Amino acid sequence: MRAAGYDVRVIADEFESWEENPPSLPAFIVRDLRWCQGNMQYLKLVGRPGFRPMGRFQLINAIMMYLGGPLWLLMLAAGLGLALVRTGDVVSASPFPTALSFGLYFGMLGIGFAPRLLGVLDILLRPRQWARYGGALRLIAGSLADALFTLLIGPAMMIAQARFVFGLALGRRVTWEAQKREGQRVSLREAWRGLWPQMVFGLLLAGTLAIVNPGSLPWAAPTLAACLFAVPFTCATAGARSSRWMVRHRLCAIPDEYDEAAILRRLAALTRTAPNSGHLIPQLKQSIPTISRD
Repeated sequence: MRAAGYDVRVIADEFESWEENPPSLPAFIVRDLRWCQGNMQYLKLVGRPGFRPMGRFQLINAIMMYLGGPLWLLMLAAGLGLALVRTGDVVSASPFPTALSFGLYFGMLGIGFAPRLLGVLDILLRPRQWARYGGALRLIAGSLADALFTLLIGPAMMIAQARFVFGLALGRRVTWEAQKREGQRVSLREAWRGLWPQMVFGLLLAGTLAIVNPGSLPWAAPTLAACLFAVPFTCATAGARSSRWMVRHRLCAIPDEYDEAAILRRLAALTRTAPNSGHLIPQLKQSIPTISRD
């Protein structure tokens, strides 16, 4: 639109728009890979003439969202390679760049968590907003839970993205099918089928570090734990039990869970009174475009 001469303004405030999240880690990964495939298509547009500098930057930024996974693996492989080839002469000539490694690692975490942190601070600085999230304590507790879950699924997501990006170069594609939104249990077999590369990666990484540099294992523990426990984590967090526990303690709640919007109250009333409410929900979602957006 900018290339066509239009001015574009983005309204940061979202209202009357809801989306149900995928109910399990495998479903979450599948949705993310569909987005990855879409963003990688921008590679065909980035060099197209006529784009404004900001438009070209936005395309590159969208591509880099998913090239981060392969680059993270390459950075990790480079670090392991340096550790493997270091001998007495090499160590004295070129010491391992520990400061740079920690800087990159914590810089990556800072960039990833900055939007969440700023969002929480924005709410905490406005006491009238606390009640919409169940109070300041619930907001902070939910934010900490969100941060923990993000750390646990982050490496699994990066490995999935890296495998998929490499697969795209070989012709791999995913189709846009109906997405799961209702909570359901994930069997051990299903979790293993979707996440075995993460567990194998964790085993190989742990074994290599234990042989080459055992002192680095504590620093690698977050990544190792996320990969090694990806399958049991998926089985434990999928299904209704964990979600009921979160709802009961009002963790990671959104304002509509405390002060439901009028349109959601109307939807709930119609589904309660309709004689065949099971067929009513899809019709309502089609008639209200903002009720579910992907």
